[in-house]
Amino acid sequence: MSIWLKKFPICGAIFLASLLFAAAPALSAPQKVSDLTALTGANTATADVLLIVDTDVTTSKKITRDELAIGLGGPMAIVVESTPGTAPTATGTDAIGMGDTAVAGDAAGDNGVLAIGANATATGGDSIAIGENADATADNAIAIGGNSTDATSADATSAGAIALGSNTLADNGNAVAIGNGADAGGSDSVAVGFSTNAAGGGSVALGNSSSAAGTAAISIGISAGTGDSGIAIGQNTDATNCIAIGGNSTDADSANCTAADAVAIGQNITADDIGEFAFASGDFVSPSDAHTSIFVLRNNTTDATQTELFADGSSGDISVPSDCTVTFHVFIVARQTDADDVSAGYSFFGVMDNNAGTTALVGSLSAITTIGEDVAGWDVTATADDTNDGINVLVTGAVGDAVRWVARAEIVEVCG
Repeated sequence: MSIWLKKFPICGAIFLASLLFAAAPALSAPQKVSDLTALTGANTATADVLLIVDTDVTTSKKITRDELAIGLGGPMAIVVESTPGTAPTATGTDAIGMGDTAVAGDAAGDNGVLAIGANATATGGDSIAIGENADATADNAIAIGGNSTDATSADATSAGAIALGSNTLADNGNAVAIGNGADAGGSDSVAVGFSTNAAGGGSVALGNSSSAAGTAAISIGISAGTGDSGIAIGQNTDATNCIAIGGNSTDADSANCTAADAVAIGQNITADDIGEFAFASGDFVSPSDAHTSIFVLRNNTTDATQTELFADGSSGDISVPSDCTVTFHVFIVARQTDADDVSAGYSFFGVMDNNAGTTALVGSLSAITTIGEDVAGWDVTATADDTNDGINVLVTGAVGDAVRWVARAEIVEVCG
């Protein structure tokens, strides 16, 4: 071949050129960018490159997708699902919707709303919904916590309501529910913890499965429960219009109160008389079979009629349960309200027994100690109330004297 090329150089050049032309790839015709095959963002790869012009050196260069993201402000932080679904919607000024079928605002006045997550819904001014199926559907409502099932996502459905956590619900004005399964159904209520429930207006429930069912009720502790105006603190405590403090893993062994204005503190104790302040640190067999209590009793007299003092002024005395014995010590103070410098003070003690439903003094009441007295005709005593199984604290004033009477009665009780 080399000898032939030397003898016939022109023919050799033509021959070589034909070989090069036959081996060269075919050049495609020029195309507009708009005519190129489209590529979706979901189908891009980390190593894919883009054309970029480096203006510093007026040279075209290439850059990968991820390196471009870094140049635009940081590493790629937006993940696009491989199969895009229904586009989100954003209605109202400064509304933001992200995620399949997310709804950020549904009226022109729903300004500043934010919905992030598949099927997240934020409607109402300045509402926020974050998480799959989360719903914030009132002004200033906040729902954060997603779930694949709509019924178990976070839902804040009233103005100012806040729901944080999976399966949370805040469905009254300014209610706050925090924790898986928390439910704040009362206005201005707060439920914090797993499966807590604050159903009453202004109620507070804190702790696993605690319930504040009544208005202005407060429950703190596992399974603590309260009715109207009750305060229950401790595991399994219960209170309605009263206060119970002292929990126990066994419901029957916790502190409980069942009477209005009563207070129960400790273990194995139930305050079941109006206004009773009861304490126990344990029991023999059943709650309250070894405890002490304090009562504040009161009433008015305007004549010399013997009058009973009550915990609320008109009802509520000191009960003596069946098969129980009570020792009691009573201090009484009296003051005339329609005259100056007329007062008195007394004390006495005794023992009361309820034997299978029959209530009576054990022995006699102690002598009445007159601590001080301006009117000799005034008097005090205590009797057994066999009809109601209790202790009656009785006072006697004088005709024409408007007298206020207050007693402090302390008891120690044992049953069995």
